[in-house]
Amino acid sequence: MSDTKLDPANLYTACDPAQFKFKSTAELPDQEEVIGQARAVDAIRFGIGIEQEGFNLFALGPSRSGKQTVVTKFIQGQAAGQPEPPDWCYVDNFSDAHKPVAISLPSGMGVRFQQDMAQLVQELRTAVPETLESEEYRARLQEIEAALNEKQEQAFEKLHEEANAHGIAMLRTPTGFAFAPTKKGEIIKPEEYKLLSDDERQEIEVAVDALQVELEKLIQEIPKWRRQMQDEVKQLNRDVIMSAVGQLIDELRKQYATLPDVLTYLDAVQQDVIDHADQFRQAEDGTQLLPGFVLPGAEGQTWPLNRYSVNVIVDHGESTGAPVVYLDNPTYPNLVGRVEHQAQMGALVTDFTMVKAGALHQANGGYLVLDARKVLMQPYAWEGLKRV
Repeated sequence: MSDTKLDPANLYTACDPAQFKFKSTAELPDQEEVIGQARAVDAIRFGIGIEQEGFNLFALGPSRSGKQTVVTKFIQGQAAGQPEPPDWCYVDNFSDAHKPVAISLPSGMGVRFQQDMAQLVQELRTAVPETLESEEYRARLQEIEAALNEKQEQAFEKLHEEANAHGIAMLRTPTGFAFAPTKKGEIIKPEEYKLLSDDERQEIEVAVDALQVELEKLIQEIPKWRRQMQDEVKQLNRDVIMSAVGQLIDELRKQYATLPDVLTYLDAVQQDVIDHADQFRQAEDGTQLLPGFVLPGAEGQTWPLNRYSVNVIVDHGESTGAPVVYLDNPTYPNLVGRVEHQAQMGALVTDFTMVKAGALHQANGGYLVLDARKVLMQPYAWEGLKRV
């Protein structure tokens, strides 16, 4: 093999700077292509193009080789052309508060629904007390109470007349009612009663015993009559509250007519408002359960009206395309979310408004980018991730 002698001019390629239209490479756009990694790029594109469940993309390479940047860039490009996923929110489960209801809404409607429910509560705080304090309601309530009083008076009057027919007086005492024999409209004194014959005393005792039995039956009927009156009052409340609440909730039903889960929730709200109308009176006059005792809930709402608030845990109202979430610290709570608590009177309390979303919620319908090594180093993170 022979040596070839090269001139200095053959050792470099001359470049004329005048042919370039820029003064510095800082003016040039970033290079979109990945140089020298054609197979890796094809694998990434193939991986993110799979839309079936159960497929994940795992990128392996030396540290600081740019694998995260490359993968994220391709994912963002793919996500930009995909639709925004729905919003997610939690609402109260009125039949079981320990199991709140998750509702999915189209992108951007979660916050709107939250605001609509807050506005509804404000309107109910005015409408319900006004309805329960109206002249019409008071008049109908007095009719129900008057009917009960009249029924009781008639029953006692009938028993009183029956007692008079047997020469017995029915007396009211501090402890209830008592019967005493009479003669010519006057109560017989004890010493006079002793002078009566055995037959007369026996006749009086038999009459008193019979009247006592009738009195006991009557007294046993009174709680039943009161329960009937309470049922009538509840039905009255349902009727008058329905007229006030129904119109307000019907407006929301029209706005969310295409969302069955929201309509089901609004039906539950209407029934709960009717069943607990008195809580709006308490909220209106500022009544507290205990002085200084505040239960958790949405800001600006009075307990227990926070049960009608909406906890939006995922909001895509300002998103464009599918979400791409990179979680640098993949702890178990950061991945799957958490339930916060508040200290009250030495105990920790919580409710559905204190449920916080994790990265899995935020990335739902999009892409979640994780450092596998960091995931494996966090307690319970990998186990929790596998359950998704």
